[in-house]
Amino acid sequence: MTTALKANDETEMDLADGIKELLTKHGLIRTKVLDYSAGELSSLLNVDEYVAILILNAAKSASLIVP
Repeated sequence: MTTALKANDETEMDLADGIKELLTKHGLIRTKVLDYSAGELSSLLNVDEYVAILILNAAKSASLIVP
């Protein structure tokens, strides 16, 4: 996947820019985020589980809007 496509994919998620940058740094695009549980995502990104839940919810919402 190209950088442009990754950027477009992440901008579809309703998240703060810093969280989007963190996801990009770890190579996580919207569809890849959905492969993780909140606990796994929390450990991988070194964020609170609540933040991981917010990320997952944003990814799920964006998946409903963007095919």
